[in-house]
Amino acid sequence: MIWAAGTMMRARTSVMPGRIPAAIVTTGPFAFSRNPIYLGDLAIFASLMLALETVAGLVLLPVFALTLKHLFIRSEEQRLAARFGADYARYCGAVRRWL
Repeated sequence: MIWAAGTMMRARTSVMPGRIPAAIVTTGPFAFSRNPIYLGDLAIFASLMLALETVAGLVLLPVFALTLKHLFIRSEEQRLAARFGADYARYCGAVRRWL
């Protein structure tokens, strides 16, 4: 997550969800995942559930992933597509949303 945030800052685009992006970031962790920060959120959640030995919490992991997708990722993807068009479409074709 820190690597992704640093990569975004070096590209001079916002790390904050909901803001208009200034650039498509395709380097660093974004070469492997279109959403490395959200992927990090999921990894932290899963790790915490395992550390707390709350296996039932792991059942909620897909729910958390779907929540991130519906509340944040879809609108971010729409903003990127509207701003960057074909360049963003090519990036989506080359890099998966998660991994």
